[in-house]
Amino acid sequence: MGKVGAIIGIIFLSWLLYSAYFVMNFSPTVRGEWGPMEGNNVEIIFHVDLGNPSPIPVAVQSLNLSLAGVEIGRIEQAKIGIFERSTNVVAVVNLDKIAEALVNHIKDKENSIAEINANIKVLGFIPIKYSKTIPVKTNILSFLQNVTAEPRVYSLGMIPFKTPGIEGIYARWGKVSTKEIELVGTIKLYNPNSFPIPVTNLKADMYMNNIKIGEGRTLKGTILQPNSRGTVDVALTFDVEKLKEAFKEHIRNGERSTVKVDIELVVEVGGAEYEVPIKDIETTFETNILSGIKFA
Repeated sequence: MGKVGAIIGIIFLSWLLYSAYFVMNFSPTVRGEWGPMEGNNVEIIFHVDLGNPSPIPVAVQSLNLSLAGVEIGRIEQAKIGIFERSTNVVAVVNLDKIAEALVNHIKDKENSIAEINANIKVLGFIPIKYSKTIPVKTNILSFLQNVTAEPRVYSLGMIPFKTPGIEGIYARWGKVSTKEIELVGTIKLYNPNSFPIPVTNLKADMYMNNIKIGEGRTLKGTILQPNSRGTVDVALTFDVEKLKEAFKEHIRNGERSTVKVDIELVVEVGGAEYEVPIKDIETTFETNILSGIKFA
């Protein structure tokens, strides 16, 4: 019994020391990923990694994830058993909340904060509060540089004419309100014709996932010289509610969207003004917002 007792004592002491070390250095890693969707709800799967096997039972009493000031995920009650290192917990989230967070992220000029807070108990009575924040930066507007269109043959009465080619939109976020978000940009154009084209006006409709999210107009006209490139300054106004609906589809599509732009140029040729449509300009863009949020 003496040797057995000594062995048990050593094991108990080792467990006690490791438990103390585990509690004192408790710093789990938490990351999230999208789960299944049903209707207007989507699951967020939180992967919780303790870093080392737990020598004691750990209970996550609550855990919530916020982005840009909006809570997008919350779970109540999850357990990690003895000698387990990790677990997955699932939160069911309404897509409206995620869309609201993404719109707030844009209002913050795509530079916002993700925050996670958790209330944890070990051994059933030792409380531990876990809180982390990380910056979240994106560059959603960079996809507009891929909005391009080749010149197209277009009839202006008896005048042979090709529409200006579009070689990308370079944009930044402008004024923001609760109802509208402004985008200010420059459209790069190419005039393939042998004569100058004065662009006196421009109208644009933008669609995201087949939802019309905004309209655009020129801030200043320009004259495109023959066989040359030029730019037109434009402002696009996004409807916040429509943008939220489009972002909900963005999440349903696995953070992937199709964007279509219909442009109508008002040009002056031969002393007369003509409306020249350049329709169905499409591109896609992807984000990795949730998977890119990792708390360690």
